[in-house]
Amino acid sequence: MRLLRPSLLALLAVVACKDGDSVVTDTDTGPSVIGESGIFTDSGGADSDSQDSGGDSGGDDTNADDTGEVVSDWDSLSLSPALIRVDVGATFTARAVLFDDVMGTQDAAALFGVSDATVLSVDASTGLVTALAEGSAFITADAEGLHAEALVAVQADGALTVTVVDGLTGAPIPSARVSYGDTRVTGDADGRATLTVALGAPADISVWVDSGGYIPLSVMGAVPRELTLPLRPNSEESGPVATIGGDVLFDGCLKADWDEAIVGIVGPSLQRAPLFINAEDLLAEDRVVKFYGIDVEIPGNLVVQGGAETYETPAHEGDVALWGFAGPMPISEISAGFADVGQAFGAVLAHLDNFRFQAIPGLSASASIALDQPVRPEHSFDQEVVVELAALPEGFLGNEDVLVMLLEVGEGGMTLTGLGQGTGTLSVGRVAAEAWPVSDGLYALAWAEVGGLGTGGGSVMALVPVEAGFATVTDWMLPPSGAALDAATRALSVTTDAGATGARLYLVGNDGSDRDILLPAGAFTGTVPKEAPKLQLGRTRWDLIAVETPADTYESLLIGGGFAPLSLEANTTRSSGLDATITGS
Repeated sequence: MRLLRPSLLALLAVVACKDGDSVVTDTDTGPSVIGESGIFTDSGGADSDSQDSGGDSGGDDTNADDTGEVVSDWDSLSLSPALIRVDVGATFTARAVLFDDVMGTQDAAALFGVSDATVLSVDASTGLVTALAEGSAFITADAEGLHAEALVAVQADGALTVTVVDGLTGAPIPSARVSYGDTRVTGDADGRATLTVALGAPADISVWVDSGGYIPLSVMGAVPRELTLPLRPNSEESGPVATIGGDVLFDGCLKADWDEAIVGIVGPSLQRAPLFINAEDLLAEDRVVKFYGIDVEIPGNLVVQGGAETYETPAHEGDVALWGFAGPMPISEISAGFADVGQAFGAVLAHLDNFRFQAIPGLSASASIALDQPVRPEHSFDQEVVVELAALPEGFLGNEDVLVMLLEVGEGGMTLTGLGQGTGTLSVGRVAAEAWPVSDGLYALAWAEVGGLGTGGGSVMALVPVEAGFATVTDWMLPPSGAALDAATRALSVTTDAGATGARLYLVGNDGSDRDILLPAGAFTGTVPKEAPKLQLGRTRWDLIAVETPADTYESLLIGGGFAPLSLEANTTRSSGLDATITGS
């Protein structure tokens, strides 16, 4: 059972609209409804004032009489998918989730049932649903005194309807191409297309636009027969297009000793969801600078007094904040260079007490003109946050550190205001409050990669709120493993955490051809469809991310367009990933 701490992103995701409305009931007399998100809302009459007819003599009742009704500590119960159309013979697993403003979300140990056993069957404990006959029926779930229902429509003709939309705007894409096996159809002006697939079997579907502009998409193992599929614009993989640069002023830093130099890092706020970043996103492209007569290769946003006193860092267009910190380090460590992200941040963290910091909110980045913004670090890391980290999961070597970034929520996204690295219980340095006077909340982003950050191994990430100076990562997803792709047969296999909601794999062939592939969680083996724009598979770059969302299933994401980038990013509470080059067999 997963307990997810409440966070800004998670709470927004839980109340986000998805599928159709379904009516549910509770044990009290007030009205209750399950909305488009599948969230059960109990507006019933004050459970705490119920009349006691249970005859108990204990002293645990305070101003309340017990009628035998279970009084829930939770606000609501959701059932996902809230509305689904499937074929006869189809199977899928329903997910019941409890929600509370304080406790957040938790998968419920629910008792599942169905309203019509001739149409559906369900495993009472696991929620595994099987469609038996044409018709419609409700799946039911009961947990913690709450009740929820979700509607299942069962068809017997194998008709599959796909709506293709822009992944950023949600607007329908007219005349999109949709394929299944040897069948190809063209969508109408509303982006909708219908085709017939094998009855009851999960379908592998591809969608694309002949005129280009979007990354082609293949969906593996689709059980629903009504899908909303967002295509990501090509710009989603081109990276940030704006540039911020300028001088770094070191007069607010501690003075360097004779064997030291002042080194620093400058970066933009995380304008998009932090759980989707890669290690290379933290450091700009390398440059070679002269340092004491030695050529040193360092990232463009790393600065060294006397050698590289200007910085340049990419950013997304729009609102952005800027952070920077600098301090004295031994010259020998600087001259050795930084081989990867872990080494760069590890070297800085060893001397963080001597570093000074500045954050600059309220900036705006544009692709048309570079933003010139000086940075003057002057605030010390004189506060601390205690972060309790669960042991890294199976698949790690045992010698990796976890990078912990403290992130302030504000205008322009999440801005780095503290940094730590290690395992177990960490005291993470944080800048004084006056360095970041306006904050909508503080979070800890914990991040580890098999073999160390930047080495290309599988990674795991968790985002948790900081409350009263403490944050806890209770567990991790498993890192992806077993990635393989046969160039001749197009057989693809990879294993992600079985508890994930789903995964997105971005493949790039050695000729630059690319495709997004959506995958169900767990051990997956399938065949990459041919019926889409060419994808050369001899040697491919993999950018894989598996996500956990508060209340969804793979099916509900496919139904409601939940794989759209911004929706998926805002809805994710934990992630695991793989960024590597795979040579096909």
